[in-house]
Amino acid sequence: MLRRDLPRTLIGVGGIRLINIPGVAYAETTLKAAKGMNELTGKPYKVPPEGSITSAEAARILHRGVSSTYHFLRKNKVTYYYVEKRGGQARTYWKHEEVLKVESKQPKAELVVPQELITARDVLRILNVVRSTLYRYVTSGKITEIRRRVMTTRGYRHQSLFIRSEIMKMRAWRNARRWQNITWQEYRRSREKCIQPEQVES
Repeated sequence: MLRRDLPRTLIGVGGIRLINIPGVAYAETTLKAAKGMNELTGKPYKVPPEGSITSAEAARILHRGVSSTYHFLRKNKVTYYYVEKRGGQARTYWKHEEVLKVESKQPKAELVVPQELITARDVLRILNVVRSTLYRYVTSGKITEIRRRVMTTRGYRHQSLFIRSEIMKMRAWRNARRWQNITWQEYRRSREKCIQPEQVES
């Protein structure tokens, strides 16, 4: 139980009230206002700081959903501010300059998927397999997965793309395995032997 005769003074920043006890040292993080709060009051800002934008505005810049933008910017350690709004809830704002800097570092997006690549949905249809089987082929090295930033109807999205020629070879192997019970390694060796030019005896 706290003694009433102990001095209660304001220490730290951001309106943090702590009991000033001689010989007791508080951690530096405890003495500061919470991240995103007004450093002078320790509470959300009354008005958005200059040079800040909402999550919706940041989402339009990054061509992402609002929820995806929030997690993406937090992951990239972009400066954020909590701003008061009606109902007592706080709204998140982001430093505009840092959002633009993060966007400039994003890989160039493909407006159209190249013809030699196909999407995961097309692969599932061609091979007539479920998604877990597809990624089992990827982890085992049978199929190469290529991650590209592609423009979709919902904005830029990272998609898994696959090499069309590899998928067609995989389909041929699956058909051969059905009748001949041939392994993937045996099938690849037979294919390599077939495409090698015949050696002419001297």
